Amino acid sequence: MRHNSRLSPKRKTQASAIQILKNKQEDVDSLTSQISIIDKTIEEHTSALFQAINISIRSSLSHKSSWLFNLQRKFYVSAANKSINWHKEQLIVLRRDKKLLKLKLEEANGTLWSSRIKRYLNYILMVFFLLVISGIILLGIMTTIYLLPLWISMIIIYILIHRRSYRV
Repeated sequence: MRHNSRLSPKRKTQASAIQILKNKQEDVDSLTSQISIIDKTIEEHTSALFQAINISIRSSLSHKSSWLFNLQRKFYVSAANKSINWHKEQLIVLRRDKKLLKLKLEEANGTLWSSRIKRYLNYILMVFFLLVISGIILLGIMTTIYLLPLWISMIIIYILIHRRSYRV
């Protein structure tokens, strides 16, 4: 029997949760090359940002007071601030793109969940250590306040003993 495609309804393909990556190595290589390109541009933008900050600081700290120099300083400061803002925006965009590419690379490598778990554990450890450090500082402040009358009385006794020794 011959299958007649006009009479039978078309089957719908179901979307599955498992995705098969074709040319996995090529995807990994292209993602790593894109990440390295973004890393280089991040380095360039960061150095340009530091140069713009340097120019802004130098222009702000100069002490000449002629009206021409003040006009020139305002021009340099405004141009440097525009450059700083532009570089900051570009760095934010580049870091976001790099993060997305890293997630795609981890997905292609099959290490997505292990890296997420490591990231979450790092966040939990940082919060834990911040809480411990905050607790230690708070306990130190409370101990200092609690021992304040003892310290004041020791200082008063020390001052009284020194006054008595100078009189004799």
